[in-house]
Amino acid sequence: MIVAKFGGSTLTNAKDFKNIPGILHHRPEIKFIVVSACKGITDQLIKLSSCSSLEKENCFSRIMGFHKNIINSLFLDSNELSNYINKIEIEMKELISSNFSLMQMDQLLSIGERLSSAILTSYLQSCGFNISCLDARKLIITDDNFGRAHPIMHKIKEVCRSSIFSQNYDGIFITQGFIGSTEDGITTTLGREGSDYSAAILAVALDADELEIYKDVAGVYTHDPKIEPGAQLIEKLNYSEMFKISNKGSNVLHFPAIKLCQHYNIPMNIKSIFNPYLKGTLINNHERKAS
Repeated sequence: MIVAKFGGSTLTNAKDFKNIPGILHHRPEIKFIVVSACKGITDQLIKLSSCSSLEKENCFSRIMGFHKNIINSLFLDSNELSNYINKIEIEMKELISSNFSLMQMDQLLSIGERLSSAILTSYLQSCGFNISCLDARKLIITDDNFGRAHPIMHKIKEVCRSSIFSQNYDGIFITQGFIGSTEDGITTTLGREGSDYSAAILAVALDADELEIYKDVAGVYTHDPKIEPGAQLIEKLNYSEMFKISNKGSNVLHFPAIKLCQHYNIPMNIKSIFNPYLKGTLINNHERKAS
Protein backbone atom coordinates (compact mmCIF):
# COMPACT_ATOMS: atom_id res chain seq x y z
CA MET A 1 0.00 0.00 0.00
CA ILE A 2 1.33 3.41 -1.00
CA VAL A 3 0.58 6.82 0.49
CA ALA A 4 0.94 9.55 -2.15
CA LYS A 5 1.36 13.24 -1.45
CA PHE A 6 0.66 15.95 -4.05
CA GLY A 7 2.33 19.25 -3.24
CA GLY A 8 1.20 22.77 -4.00
CA SER A 9 3.60 23.07 -6.95
CA THR A 10 1.69 20.22 -8.61
CA LEU A 11 -1.66 21.97 -8.17
CA THR A 12 -1.39 25.33 -9.87
CA ASN A 13 -4.40 25.13 -12.20
CA ALA A 14 -7.08 22.80 -13.58
CA LYS A 15 -4.61 21.24 -16.01
CA ASP A 16 -2.48 20.02 -13.10
CA PHE A 17 -5.45 18.30 -11.48
CA LYS A 18 -5.91 16.37 -14.73
CA ASN A 19 -2.51 14.70 -14.29
CA ILE A 20 -3.63 12.78 -11.21
CA PRO A 21 -6.13 10.23 -12.67
CA GLY A 22 -3.41 8.83 -14.95
CA ILE A 23 -1.09 8.38 -11.99
CA LEU A 24 -3.76 6.50 -10.03
CA HIS A 25 -4.47 4.21 -12.98
CA HIS A 26 -0.74 3.55 -13.33
CA ARG A 27 -0.19 3.09 -9.57
CA PRO A 28 -3.18 1.09 -8.23
CA GLU A 29 -1.17 0.53 -5.03
CA ILE A 30 -1.93 4.15 -4.07
CA LYS A 31 -4.70 3.86 -1.50
CA PHE A 32 -4.22 7.09 0.43
CA ILE A 33 -3.64 10.61 -0.90
CA VAL A 34 -2.44 13.64 1.06
CA VAL A 35 -2.92 16.96 -0.70
CA SER A 36 -1.43 20.42 -0.12
CA ALA A 37 -3.11 23.74 -0.75
CA CYS A 38 -2.85 24.93 -4.35
CA LYS A 39 0.32 26.86 -5.11
CA GLY A 40 0.45 30.29 -3.48
CA ILE A 41 -2.83 29.96 -1.55
CA THR A 42 -1.29 29.66 1.92
CA ASP A 43 0.68 32.85 1.27
CA GLN A 44 -2.52 34.60 0.20
CA LEU A 45 -4.29 33.42 3.35
CA ILE A 46 -1.44 34.82 5.46
CA LYS A 47 -1.76 38.13 3.62
CA LEU A 48 -5.52 38.06 4.15
CA SER A 49 -5.02 37.95 7.90
CA SER A 50 -3.05 41.19 8.08
CA CYS A 51 -4.30 43.54 5.36
CA SER A 52 -6.83 46.39 5.55
CA SER A 53 -10.59 45.82 5.35
CA LEU A 54 -10.75 46.80 1.66
CA GLU A 55 -7.74 44.65 0.79
CA LYS A 56 -9.27 41.76 2.72
CA GLU A 57 -12.32 41.78 0.47
CA ASN A 58 -10.16 41.79 -2.66
CA CYS A 59 -7.90 39.03 -1.33
CA PHE A 60 -10.91 36.94 -0.28
CA SER A 61 -12.39 37.32 -3.78
CA ARG A 62 -9.09 36.30 -5.42
CA ILE A 63 -8.77 33.17 -3.29
CA MET A 64 -12.32 32.00 -3.85
CA GLY A 65 -12.27 33.06 -7.52
CA PHE A 66 -9.14 31.00 -8.11
CA HIS A 67 -10.76 27.84 -6.76
CA LYS A 68 -14.07 28.45 -8.49
CA ASN A 69 -12.23 28.87 -11.79
CA ILE A 70 -10.63 25.43 -11.31
CA ILE A 71 -14.03 23.95 -10.47
CA ASN A 72 -15.57 25.45 -13.61
CA SER A 73 -12.62 24.38 -15.79
CA LEU A 74 -13.01 20.80 -14.54
CA PHE A 75 -16.77 20.96 -15.19
CA LEU A 76 -17.63 19.97 -11.64
CA ASP A 77 -21.24 20.54 -10.68
CA SER A 78 -21.90 18.36 -7.62
CA ASN A 79 -24.21 19.79 -4.98
CA GLU A 80 -21.93 18.41 -2.28
CA LEU A 81 -18.97 20.43 -3.56
CA SER A 82 -21.06 23.59 -4.03
CA ASN A 83 -22.40 23.35 -0.49
CA TYR A 84 -18.90 22.82 0.86
CA ILE A 85 -17.55 25.87 -0.99
CA ASN A 86 -20.41 27.97 0.39
CA LYS A 87 -19.64 26.74 3.91
CA ILE A 88 -15.97 27.70 3.50
CA GLU A 89 -16.90 31.17 2.27
CA ILE A 90 -19.05 31.76 5.35
CA GLU A 91 -16.28 30.52 7.62
CA MET A 92 -13.71 32.79 5.97
CA LYS A 93 -15.93 35.86 6.23
CA GLU A 94 -16.46 35.24 9.94
CA LEU A 95 -12.73 34.80 10.50
CA ILE A 96 -11.57 37.89 8.62
CA SER A 97 -14.02 40.10 10.49
CA SER A 98 -12.09 39.52 13.74
CA ASN A 99 -8.59 40.01 15.07
CA PHE A 100 -6.43 36.92 14.62
CA SER A 101 -5.14 34.88 17.51
CA LEU A 102 -2.70 32.05 16.78
CA MET A 103 -5.62 29.64 17.12
CA GLN A 104 -7.75 31.56 14.61
CA MET A 105 -4.77 31.82 12.28
CA ASP A 106 -4.48 28.05 12.14
CA GLN A 107 -8.17 27.78 11.34
CA LEU A 108 -7.76 30.28 8.49
CA LEU A 109 -4.65 28.58 7.08
CA SER A 110 -6.39 25.20 7.07
CA ILE A 111 -8.75 26.46 4.38
CA GLY A 112 -6.27 26.08 1.51
CA GLU A 113 -5.89 22.33 2.00
CA ARG A 114 -9.58 21.88 2.68
CA LEU A 115 -10.47 23.54 -0.63
CA SER A 116 -7.91 21.66 -2.75
CA SER A 117 -8.85 18.28 -1.24
CA ALA A 118 -12.56 18.91 -1.81
CA ILE A 119 -11.95 19.82 -5.45
CA LEU A 120 -9.67 16.83 -6.05
CA THR A 121 -12.19 14.48 -4.41
CA SER A 122 -15.01 15.74 -6.61
CA TYR A 123 -12.86 15.61 -9.75
CA LEU A 124 -11.64 12.05 -9.17
CA GLN A 125 -15.19 10.93 -8.43
CA SER A 126 -16.28 12.47 -11.74
CA CYS A 127 -13.51 10.40 -13.39
CA GLY A 128 -15.01 7.22 -11.98
CA PHE A 129 -12.75 6.61 -8.98
CA ASN A 130 -14.12 5.35 -5.69
CA ILE A 131 -12.98 8.19 -3.42
CA SER A 132 -13.64 9.02 0.22
CA CYS A 133 -12.42 12.34 1.65
CA LEU A 134 -11.41 12.33 5.31
CA ASP A 135 -10.93 15.42 7.47
CA ALA A 136 -7.29 15.43 8.58
CA ARG A 137 -8.36 17.18 11.77
CA LYS A 138 -9.94 13.90 12.84
CA LEU A 139 -6.82 11.90 11.99
CA ILE A 140 -3.78 14.03 12.91
CA ILE A 141 -4.04 14.60 16.66
CA THR A 142 -1.59 17.21 17.96
CA ASP A 143 -0.72 19.33 20.96
CA ASP A 144 -1.92 22.95 21.11
CA ASN A 145 1.28 24.59 19.91
CA PHE A 146 -0.60 26.60 17.27
CA GLY A 147 1.40 27.39 14.16
CA ARG A 148 3.80 24.49 14.67
CA ALA A 149 1.88 21.75 16.43
CA HIS A 150 3.51 18.45 17.34
CA PRO A 151 1.78 15.20 16.38
CA ILE A 152 0.83 12.71 19.09
CA MET A 153 1.76 9.54 17.25
CA HIS A 154 0.13 6.95 19.49
CA LYS A 155 -3.17 8.82 19.31
CA ILE A 156 -2.88 9.13 15.52
CA LYS A 157 -2.25 5.40 15.18
CA GLU A 158 -5.28 4.62 17.34
CA VAL A 159 -7.54 6.93 15.33
CA CYS A 160 -6.33 5.69 11.95
CA ARG A 161 -6.73 2.06 12.90
CA SER A 162 -10.22 2.56 14.30
CA SER A 163 -11.53 4.90 11.57
CA ILE A 164 -9.77 3.53 8.49
CA PHE A 165 -8.76 -0.08 9.00
CA SER A 166 -12.19 -0.90 10.44
CA GLN A 167 -13.88 0.10 7.16
CA ASN A 168 -14.58 -2.51 4.53
CA TYR A 169 -13.55 -0.11 1.76
CA ASP A 170 -11.57 -0.84 -1.38
CA GLY A 171 -11.38 2.69 -2.78
CA ILE A 172 -8.93 5.57 -2.25
CA PHE A 173 -8.88 7.89 0.74
CA ILE A 174 -7.98 11.58 0.39
CA THR A 175 -7.08 13.92 3.22
CA GLN A 176 -5.35 17.25 3.78
CA GLY A 177 -1.71 17.85 4.57
CA PHE A 178 -0.41 20.50 6.98
CA ILE A 179 -3.41 20.46 9.34
CA GLY A 180 -4.58 18.56 12.39
CA SER A 181 -6.39 19.25 15.63
CA THR A 182 -6.00 19.03 19.37
CA GLU A 183 -7.73 16.27 21.31
CA ASP A 184 -10.47 18.85 21.95
CA GLY A 185 -11.01 19.28 18.21
CA ILE A 186 -9.38 22.70 17.79
CA THR A 187 -7.70 23.15 14.39
CA THR A 188 -3.89 23.23 14.34
CA THR A 189 -1.19 23.42 11.67
CA LEU A 190 2.18 21.65 11.55
CA GLY A 191 4.23 24.58 10.24
CA ARG A 192 5.14 25.59 6.70
CA GLU A 193 5.88 22.72 4.32
CA GLY A 194 3.99 20.56 6.82
CA SER A 195 2.18 18.53 4.16
CA ASP A 196 5.26 16.33 3.70
CA TYR A 197 5.19 15.77 7.45
CA SER A 198 1.47 14.91 7.39
CA ALA A 199 2.07 12.38 4.63
CA ALA A 200 4.93 10.78 6.59
CA ILE A 201 2.82 10.66 9.77
CA LEU A 202 -0.01 8.90 7.95
CA ALA A 203 2.37 6.54 6.14
CA VAL A 204 3.65 5.48 9.56
CA ALA A 205 0.17 5.21 11.10
CA LEU A 206 -1.08 3.14 8.15
CA ASP A 207 2.08 1.01 8.01
CA ALA A 208 2.49 1.90 4.33
CA ASP A 209 5.02 0.14 2.13
CA GLU A 210 6.14 3.44 0.60
CA LEU A 211 5.52 7.16 0.62
CA GLU A 212 5.46 8.73 -2.85
CA ILE A 213 5.84 12.51 -2.96
CA TYR A 214 4.86 14.14 -6.26
CA LYS A 215 6.49 17.44 -7.13
CA ASP A 216 7.16 19.58 -10.20
CA VAL A 217 10.62 17.98 -10.51
CA ALA A 218 11.44 14.29 -10.98
CA GLY A 219 13.43 13.87 -7.77
CA VAL A 220 16.69 15.03 -6.20
CA TYR A 221 19.27 16.40 -8.62
CA THR A 222 22.97 17.17 -8.42
CA HIS A 223 22.03 20.85 -8.92
CA ASP A 224 18.77 22.78 -9.24
CA PRO A 225 17.42 21.57 -12.63
CA LYS A 226 15.48 24.83 -13.05
CA ILE A 227 18.80 26.72 -13.05
CA GLU A 228 21.32 24.13 -14.33
CA PRO A 229 20.08 22.35 -17.49
CA GLY A 230 22.82 19.75 -17.11
CA ALA A 231 21.79 18.71 -13.59
CA GLN A 232 21.68 14.93 -13.14
CA LEU A 233 18.91 13.01 -11.37
CA ILE A 234 20.07 11.01 -8.34
CA GLU A 235 18.05 7.79 -8.48
CA LYS A 236 18.92 6.44 -5.01
CA LEU A 237 19.85 8.01 -1.68
CA ASN A 238 19.92 6.77 1.88
CA TYR A 239 18.48 8.91 4.66
CA SER A 240 21.88 10.05 5.90
CA GLU A 241 22.67 11.43 2.45
CA MET A 242 19.26 13.10 2.26
CA PHE A 243 19.84 14.78 5.62
CA LYS A 244 23.11 16.22 4.32
CA ILE A 245 21.37 17.57 1.22
CA SER A 246 18.62 19.12 3.37
CA ASN A 247 21.19 20.72 5.67
CA LYS A 248 22.78 22.38 2.65
CA GLY A 249 19.56 24.30 2.04
CA SER A 250 17.64 21.96 -0.25
CA ASN A 251 13.88 22.29 0.16
CA VAL A 252 13.05 19.10 -1.74
CA LEU A 253 11.73 17.42 1.42
CA HIS A 254 10.58 18.62 4.83
CA PHE A 255 13.23 17.63 7.41
CA PRO A 256 10.82 16.16 10.05
CA ALA A 257 9.22 14.01 7.33
CA ILE A 258 12.60 12.52 6.42
CA LYS A 259 13.42 11.87 10.07
CA LEU A 260 10.10 10.15 10.74
CA CYS A 261 10.34 7.88 7.70
CA GLN A 262 13.90 6.97 8.62
CA HIS A 263 12.88 6.05 12.16
CA TYR A 264 10.07 3.77 10.97
CA ASN A 265 11.97 2.54 7.89
CA ILE A 266 9.41 3.70 5.33
CA PRO A 267 10.94 4.30 1.86
CA MET A 268 10.25 7.68 0.25
CA ASN A 269 10.07 8.11 -3.51
CA ILE A 270 10.16 11.61 -4.98
CA LYS A 271 8.49 11.70 -8.38
CA SER A 272 7.36 14.25 -10.96
CA ILE A 273 3.66 14.77 -11.52
CA PHE A 274 4.50 15.80 -15.08
CA ASN A 275 6.63 12.70 -15.79
CA PRO A 276 5.26 10.15 -13.29
CA TYR A 277 6.63 7.18 -15.23
CA LEU A 278 10.22 8.21 -14.52
CA LYS A 279 11.89 6.41 -11.63
CA GLY A 280 12.37 9.50 -9.49
CA THR A 281 14.59 9.41 -6.40
CA LEU A 282 14.18 6.54 -3.94
CA ILE A 283 15.25 7.31 -0.36
CA ASN A 284 15.59 4.51 2.17
CA ASN A 285 17.80 3.11 4.93
CA HIS A 286 20.05 1.08 2.65
CA GLU A 287 23.69 2.08 2.79
CA ARG A 288 25.59 2.34 -0.46
CA LYS A 289 28.03 -0.44 -1.23
CA ALA A 290 31.64 0.65 -1.48
CA SER A 291 32.82 0.71 -5.09
